[in-house]
Amino acid sequence: MDLASWLALFGGICAAAVTIYGAAILVTGRVTRGDRRAFRRVKDCGLYYLCFGLAMILLTAGILLNVHHQPVMAMVALVGALTLGSLAVIRYRPAKDKQR
Repeated sequence: MDLASWLALFGGICAAAVTIYGAAILVTGRVTRGDRRAFRRVKDCGLYYLCFGLAMILLTAGILLNVHHQPVMAMVALVGALTLGSLAVIRYRPAKDKQR
């Protein structure tokens, strides 16, 4: 494996951790104090992390598919990653700070 593949593997592991964190928030309903202050609801917090984690996984999959000469599937993964990332930023973003 070359360096790019190792980097993609590391990114996929980090993305899986973020996805698991978001799923754990949705299942347990427990968040840290910082997340509780940043988000309006616990559900928004869990879905934000879940969408971003899945987007990162799709982005990593797209990189690996492109390396293995599957450009069509890599493009599908990229579109899915952009969709999930946009959903997280637009719909589930943290609340604006009212003190500023």
